[in-house]
Amino acid sequence: MSHAIDYFAFNHEAYNYYIPSAAACDEDYDAFDFLEPEVLGKNDIASYVDLTYDSILIPSSLESSKCAAKHQLLRSLESYAALKAGWDGYSADPANAQSIMDARVFISTLPEQYVLPKDMLASDGEVSLYWECGDTYLEVSFPGDNTYHFIFNAPGIREGRDDLPVTCPLINPQFISFLACI
Repeated sequence: MSHAIDYFAFNHEAYNYYIPSAAACDEDYDAFDFLEPEVLGKNDIASYVDLTYDSILIPSSLESSKCAAKHQLLRSLESYAALKAGWDGYSADPANAQSIMDARVFISTLPEQYVLPKDMLASDGEVSLYWECGDTYLEVSFPGDNTYHFIFNAPGIREGRDDLPVTCPLINPQFISFLACI
């Protein structure tokens, strides 16, 4: 059976990124993951595209609980879009739509071998992802301007970086080295 999957597509520095729409993450899909960046000519323009589910090659390693966990993480991020001002019972801002999209893009570039993060929403509308293991903590936040910043805390180490571009095909190597510690 062929299912239509809608993607938001954008181009950055000769890479075309496909980000599934919220409808693509419905429970009807048994196995689904972000497509890898497709190398394009520098003058190519990405636009809204429609693919069929049967045309997507999905490695068997993704047909697992990790794939289900990624779906749940994406659904959780999408749920933030429905929150209204004051969602925390006080004066919290609604979730920043670009912050949600930046987090989705970031998740799509995470190497498969690492543990998926937990998500959270700050009262200023900024989406964050975090990993915690014992006394080691790594958090990445998306202010909604196509950048991210992170902080890493471990015994004897406290490091962070600001204003890293979300749309680079590779995640910051220092961030990956900290993620490997989790």
